Amino acid sequence: MLEQIEDELLRLELLARNFHEMIDMEPLFLHVLLKIVRKIPVLKDPTSIDGDSRKNDSSFSSRKINLLNRWKQTSDNLKWDEFKREMVRKKLDHLFKIARRITKKQIESLSSVQGRQRLTIDLSETCQGMRPSHFINKECKEKVKGYEKEFSMKIQRVKKREFKVMVDHSYPKWNQVRVRVEAKKTNQEKKSDPSGKNVHEARFWLSYFDFPLAENSFLSDKERYSVVLDEIDREKQEAHISLLYFPASYAGLKEKSFSQQNLISTLLEGKSLN
Repeated sequence: MLEQIEDELLRLELLARNFHEMIDMEPLFLHVLLKIVRKIPVLKDPTSIDGDSRKNDSSFSSRKINLLNRWKQTSDNLKWDEFKREMVRKKLDHLFKIARRITKKQIESLSSVQGRQRLTIDLSETCQGMRPSHFINKECKEKVKGYEKEFSMKIQRVKKREFKVMVDHSYPKWNQVRVRVEAKKTNQEKKSDPSGKNVHEARFWLSYFDFPLAENSFLSDKERYSVVLDEIDREKQEAHISLLYFPASYAGLKEKSFSQQNLISTLLEGKSLN
């Protein structure tokens, strides 16, 4: 199982280096993430696998030797359960490293046209009591200050746009923060919108797998914005995020579906890329 996870990390890294601007890679990252957190914790101690398993598995001997060697070389006399936790941590660190590299490259590809506002959130002032998967827009039971910042940004051939970013929930264990963004509408947008709202509003959980060319919000036929997670520092209890504001012409990633499905299928089925 470790070999399979490592193979998928390698394929994911190859795709990230060569095709990150052509496909939405979040489903691939989630696929590998779930394998890491579900499969490694249930690995059996190679010294305690029974005789029936040996008979039914032709690769038992090599797999057992491989796991034992890993245990001896990297565990530093850790117990088996501790060794597995350390393996999970290392594989997740590798996965997040690949994701952050994609985000960095995509931000660089927008550097000549985008506005960028960097924000630092004190996580100790956010509610951390609810997992993202259990979140149903509930109010935080704790009294937290949260985070709020207003600013304005301008991009090429577009009038200045006013934004407000709010963060009041976070889940550092999963490297996620709950973000609400309000972008003030122009007078023309207010007139054409029957809802009567004065702002474009979006709420979402933000993780390392939200890449700006794929996960962006519509403002007009000329504008998009995206929020990215630059880093979560658990020791300092800080999250560093950025709001990117850029022309809509640079947000065509999801329209390149002709290669996206083929590449995703190739990775998930473990086929050769050639």
